[in-house]
Amino acid sequence: MQNYSQQEQMIIRGYLISAFKKNHDYTRAKEYIKKNIMDYPLETVSKKNKMIKQDAIDALRDIKKIFDNIGINFFLVSGTFLGCIRDSDFIGYDYDIDIGIWSEDYSDKVKNEILEYGVFIQYDLNWIGGLKLKHANGVKIDVFLHFKEYDKIYHQGEVVKWYNTTFKLQKYNFIGDEYYGFKD
Repeated sequence: MQNYSQQEQMIIRGYLISAFKKNHDYTRAKEYIKKNIMDYPLETVSKKNKMIKQDAIDALRDIKKIFDNIGINFFLVSGTFLGCIRDSDFIGYDYDIDIGIWSEDYSDKVKNEILEYGVFIQYDLNWIGGLKLKHANGVKIDVFLHFKEYDKIYHQGEVVKWYNTTFKLQKYNFIGDEYYGFKD
């Protein structure tokens, strides 16, 4: 890969990482992830764009309309849920919105409904954890698929599965609307 620029090498390694993950070769996937992290320009890390609050509100409301129209409940997760609980607002330094849905609710029909709504694109076709969406205003939304496995629930990260104990959902008031989140 020496004949390629640093950016091109990172892109190629990204495809290799996806292929290794799909084939459950996590050792090799981690190797290439580490190489990409080491090659990642530091100035880019500090330039992760924080969300503009109104844009984030608009993006979350648009995804809510879509899921409401098709009768699927989603729930806030990760930093988005933390902001809901701790600040009753988006976390000021957050750069995306994280939501979860149950794996049994997901299908190509759901993905098509989201994309046909006209304000979202899927920007990472290789991500196996769910959908990585980008709103027309630039806000990114990660839709994590949550799987039930015996007495645990997990969602897929970049390399590993993140396990949780089973949980129930409840509604929370957040940015002027009601959204589901973890009860406990």
